[in-house]
Amino acid sequence: VRGQAGRAAAWRLDVQDPALGGPAASATLRDASALRARLESLARLKWLTVLSELARDSRYDGLDVQLEAWAGERLLRSADAREALGAGVLPLRTGERAVLWVRNSSSQSVDLIVTGLDAQGVVRPVYPQDGRESNRFERGSPDSPTAKRFDLPWLATPHARLLVVATPAPAFGAPRLFGLRPDDGLGLQLRVRGQTRPSARPAYAALVHAP
Repeated sequence: VRGQAGRAAAWRLDVQDPALGGPAASATLRDASALRARLESLARLKWLTVLSELARDSRYDGLDVQLEAWAGERLLRSADAREALGAGVLPLRTGERAVLWVRNSSSQSVDLIVTGLDAQGVVRPVYPQDGRESNRFERGSPDSPTAKRFDLPWLATPHARLLVVATPAPAFGAPRLFGLRPDDGLGLQLRVRGQTRPSARPAYAALVHAP
């Protein structure tokens, strides 16, 4: 980061990390406040990327995360988000759009984060959209899964990224935003007296790079 003096003072942010968009995500920001907001967004995205790597090989029975390619009202291609590139869902062709479906058929609620980075390096919150909203995704069943649908228009551009992270919601615990905001309640989980230490929980993570 470097300052630019002159009549229109500004800050220049040069991004080198490919996981954060690389040089294409570099930008000139009008003031220190805008710079701080962009740095905070990139830091949170970097942290979520680390989490996705930690959970990359985990299994989460009952959680189905599908990335779809649509043209008009026609579904053209669909695959688990972790397999979207290999299955040919991406890249999108002219006139196509990306849609993400998350379905929970487990008997437990889920703490879910869906976010992205567009080709200009701007962080795109998807779920929750507002930093003050809960990211708790209610439980479903095999016969009646709960479902959420998200349109991802920015994923049509080359070098955009989509990140999905999910874990079972802790019993009697506050929603976990995985560090998406400073006061996300990571330390506010409640435990029933006498409850044994929980075992390792399943997790789902996908980091999708649009070619």
